Amino acid sequence: MKVEYLFMQEPSRSDLLRQGCAVYGDELFQFYTYNQLIDVFSMHSGQRLFSIEGFRNIYHHCNNIDFSNTFLNEGDRYPLLYVSMDDAEENKAIVYHISEDVDGRMFLEVVQTIEYPDEVKG
Repeated sequence: MKVEYLFMQEPSRSDLLRQGCAVYGDELFQFYTYNQLIDVFSMHSGQRLFSIEGFRNIYHHCNNIDFSNTFLNEGDRYPLLYVSMDDAEENKAIVYHISEDVDGRMFLEVVQTIEYPDEVKG
């Protein structure tokens, strides 16, 4: 993927701030602030393949995004996805399962919320 693809801003995305991203296979998952949207790009062409609606929360700052090597269900397209955040209000990691509905649309399901101990919080 050419790096400049990541920095091209579509007019429809101009109000969103990019946060962490992760790569799985040939796909780059770009998160935006407040966890409200994930764009999935081809690593070869740089084209957006699809978008996933997230859970808008003003306290979610998607600092680090990582795929695990664990699949929730046999046959899942993607392994579990960890999104960590640190914010004055919420310091935690959320584990997501990426699912597909009957119409082929992708969506997120919260599998687990990992609360950081008080001594880790900023």
